[in-house]
Amino acid sequence: MRTDYYELLGVTASAGDSELRKAYRKMALVYHPDKNPDNVEEATLKFAQIRSAYEVLSDPQERAWYDSHKSQILREDSDKYGDDGFDDVEPDIAGTTVEDILKFFDPSLYTRKDNSAYGMYAMVTQLFNKLAEEEILAGRQQGLEGYAQFQDDDHSDTTNNKYPKFGNLDSDYGSQVRKFYQVWGSFTSVKTFSWKDEYRYSTAGDRRTRRAMEKENKKARDSARREFNETVRSFVSFIKKRDPRVKEGAAKLEEERRMKQKEDMRKQLERDRLANEAIMNQFQEQSWQQLDEEQLADLEERFGKVEDEEHNDDEIEVFECVICDKFFKTEKQFKSHESSQKHKKLLKKLKWEMRKEGISLGIDPVSDESEFETADE
Repeated sequence: MRTDYYELLGVTASAGDSELRKAYRKMALVYHPDKNPDNVEEATLKFAQIRSAYEVLSDPQERAWYDSHKSQILREDSDKYGDDGFDDVEPDIAGTTVEDILKFFDPSLYTRKDNSAYGMYAMVTQLFNKLAEEEILAGRQQGLEGYAQFQDDDHSDTTNNKYPKFGNLDSDYGSQVRKFYQVWGSFTSVKTFSWKDEYRYSTAGDRRTRRAMEKENKKARDSARREFNETVRSFVSFIKKRDPRVKEGAAKLEEERRMKQKEDMRKQLERDRLANEAIMNQFQEQSWQQLDEEQLADLEERFGKVEDEEHNDDEIEVFECVICDKFFKTEKQFKSHESSQKHKKLLKKLKWEMRKEGISLGIDPVSDESEFETADE
């Protein structure tokens, strides 16, 4: 017979976290196998039950679930089930019920986390295989699209399943375990839940009565479906918390992700380095070419093109404007420049600045003081 978790710890249902923790430590000291060398087997069983009780009651979510389903969990009605603990039923009726699943909410069932016939993986696999089989049969019976091709009811063939298998201790986390929890964690049943109907339509005297019956029956079905879905999802969370593959697999996957990220970064840095080198090499070559062209253009602007020295030994005459710091190839260009407004403005400014310093340029006598007042306008 199952024992209430609160009774196992010797506390009331209103016990707080501190009271639970103290009660657990007290009971653990009494029933720990090391403290009972003369009765190790019985003490081990009792200690496992106490530890399971504390695991559930110390978790707020699991405690709330236990409190709301305690009477169903503690109910001893397994005699009406077959050898595997489930009704042997047709797919158009209940099949696995909420009460059936609640019996698996017992941490003491999963102390053996191995691949043995009585271990955690065999037990949980049996439950989810049954759930998957019932969903596929229900889908086929209703003619739902795609369900005819799924083979979840054929446990020898896993190549075309809708629902992923739970696997065993050695199953790969990335390709199987994580996928299992993702799919089943968002489980939604396709069963009709017609067995939850409160009224038989054949007893309706008129259409109005029938519509009222249909409305009430729909409420009952929706409520049952919602409870069933929540129970399955809660069990998925319950077993995930106790599945050692999850923590180990997630840590390994995270390490692989970090290593890949570091390798990707190293490759990106190498690509950037090579790209920068290519840019710098190209830039240096263009810089030298551009420098040569600028030098040549400057020489052509200042002195004109120099003909072959063997054919022209004449001296090149250059006209320079010291005011504007410019060079001209011909006297005509120079004279034209001296007549420009820009040259005259700079000349006035220079005269004004030199006069302030008491220096004479010896260019033209200054006769108008106002000329210097407006030189830099």
